Amino acid sequence: MTANLAHNSFSAEPIDPDPWYLQPSTNIESDHPEIVDRAQKITAASRNDLEKALAIFYFVLDHMKYALNSPSRNSGALTALRSKSGVCEDYAALFVALCRASGVPARQVNGYADPKGSGKIWNLAPGETFALRGYRHSWAEFYIKGLGWLPADPTMNNHSGHLKYFASLPRASHLAQNYLDQSLRLRYQGGQLVLTWEERLVGPYEGKIH
Repeated sequence: MTANLAHNSFSAEPIDPDPWYLQPSTNIESDHPEIVDRAQKITAASRNDLEKALAIFYFVLDHMKYALNSPSRNSGALTALRSKSGVCEDYAALFVALCRASGVPARQVNGYADPKGSGKIWNLAPGETFALRGYRHSWAEFYIKGLGWLPADPTMNNHSGHLKYFASLPRASHLAQNYLDQSLRLRYQGGQLVLTWEERLVGPYEGKIH
C-alpha cells in the first residue's frame, strides 16, 4: 500500500472539535508512557496531522493481527499495543489512542459494517427487515482542520490491497450507531416488565402518513 501526501495547507476555518477528543478515556490510554513513546516514534517524520494519522494507520495494520478468540480482545489500546492481537474494537482503540497522543483529535465509532464493503446488504425493500446481529463493528474517526472528521477502519483494510478504508469509506458500507457505546439504563416502578433489544434495519416506508 502506498500513498503520497504532500504538505497540506487548508484555507477553511472549521470549528475546532471538543478538547475531550485529545484526552485519555476508558480503554483509550493515550497518556500512558508506552502509548506516548510509540506515537512519537511513529509520527517522527510526519509533517502535518494527516500524515500523522496515515503513519498511525499503517502502524496499526502492521502491528495488529486479527484474532477473534484472543484472550486480550476488547481490553483497550494499551493491551492491544502489548499483545499485538485483538478484534475491531482493539484496532480502533489503538488507532484513537495513538492519534490523541500525537495531538490529532480522534474518536471510536460503534455500529455495523458490511463485511464485503459494498453496503448492498443494506438495500432493503419497503417494510423489509434485516437482522444486524453479527455485523457489529468498531472503527475510528480523526479530525483534520479544513476537512473535518474523517473515517479510518484498519480492521477492514486488512483485507484490501490499498487504502480503501483511510479518510473515506466505500459508499454505505458502514452504519454508525454511537461514539460512546455505553450501556442502556432504565428505571421502572410497577409490575412485571419485559425489555428486549433488537438490532434490525428496516426498509423505507412508502405509505401515506395521515
